[in-house]
Amino acid sequence: MSLSTHTSETSSIIKAPREAVYKAFIDPADVATWLAGSSGIRPEDNDEGSRQSLRKLANLLE
Repeated sequence: MSLSTHTSETSSIIKAPREAVYKAFIDPADVATWLAGSSGIRPEDNDEGSRQSLRKLANLLE
């Protein structure tokens, strides 16, 4: 029996001031806005390759 490992990787460049990015990661209200699982993202939106949470983070930082 072999064990299979599946990974998913995504990246995005978000142009925003450092202070805004820092706040988005430490402020509980901001984290709840963009973090998958805390933001009401439906399971089908969180499929492998989905960039939904990165889009929410980018929108928060605009």
